Amino acid sequence: VLLRNQTNISTVEILANESLKLRFPDPTIDPRVPDIIAIGNLGTIYSASTGKVAEHGGFSDQDVNVPIVISNPSLAAQTIKTPVQTTQIAPTILQLLGLNPFALQAVQMEHTTVLPGFDAAFATIDGRIVNRLQFSTNSVIELRNGQSEFAVSGVRTQSFTVQASSDLTNWTNILTNSLVVGGSKTIKDTQAPGLTNRFYRTIQAL
Repeated sequence: VLLRNQTNISTVEILANESLKLRFPDPTIDPRVPDIIAIGNLGTIYSASTGKVAEHGGFSDQDVNVPIVISNPSLAAQTIKTPVQTTQIAPTILQLLGLNPFALQAVQMEHTTVLPGFDAAFATIDGRIVNRLQFSTNSVIELRNGQSEFAVSGVRTQSFTVQASSDLTNWTNILTNSLVVGGSKTIKDTQAPGLTNRFYRTIQAL
């Protein structure tokens, strides 16, 4: 019925059965998924009210792909085009407050990452040598003064040393510290300004 009346009801697409399951979980298994989704034409508002002039959005590209702006006087200006989700905002706020993003149960269960450009460099500290820090392209926060800042998180009380290098051959200690269980430590590299390349790793403190 909906397909036969798409023009009258101003819909651009009807999702049901297999077409619905291409984008969402199977509604016969997941009760949160509707059986049918009717996507209205851009600008269409469905309401019996004569006073309504806007709604909260829909499935159009303008509705589901929106920019996010983060402002902080200590951060260097940059544009990141990596797609993100709103669930990444909460752990990012915790990290910027100096708190452990993994303190959130949802982050632990869903493996939610912080926003790109604010990625914490988490190292699992266990055994003689800690795992090498896994950086993505935007793993280190670049501060306006040229310094670099990132975070290390530990699973138990453990002393560690953070080392930095410009050529992946010669390494210099920039911090020796310890983490308590479930804690995290923000690292600021004051030697980063003026360097073209900068790499980081953690090792067990001797």
